[in-house]
This record gives sequence, structure tokens and C-alpha cells, in this order.
Amino acid sequence: MMRKLINSALALTVLTALTGTALAATEVQQTGTGQSIGSVSTSGATTLDQAINQLSDKADKAGATSFKVTSAGGQNKLFATAELFK
Repeated sequence: MMRKLINSALALTVLTALTGTALAATEVQQTGTGQSIGSVSTSGATTLDQAINQLSDKADKAGATSFKVTSAGGQNKLFATAELFK
């Protein structure tokens, strides 16, 4: 009984991880990966990784399957923009 419960919990964990990955927008390096559905921007990040993560979150909320960073800059506080694709 306990073994069955552990196997079920493990299967649920793997399925949840795979589902979360499949639904997240993916950063792409080239355009042409789908139909452009708009753009998003962010500001106030302290690292480039943080700015890209913020763009990814906004892309997910907009229903995009991928995004391409189109600009990034700043010194202490960074800004970034991205084009969204579906």
C-alpha cells in the first residue's frame, strides 16, 4: 500500500514538472517561430537574468509560447523589451 502511494506521488510530481515546463514561454534567438502577438517590457531589474525572467512571466500571462528579447540596457536598474509569439 505504501509503495503504491509513493509511486503515485512520484508520478504526480513528474507530471506536474513536465506540465509546467510545457506551458512556459520559451526565449528564442530568431524570429519566425510563430505569429507575433505583441510585445512586453520590464524595468527595475538588477541583473539581465532577472529582466529576462520578468519578460518570461509577462509572456506567459499574455499567452505567448515564445518570446525574443529585442532590447535591454541600463546601469544599476535595467530595462528590457521582448516580442511575443504564439
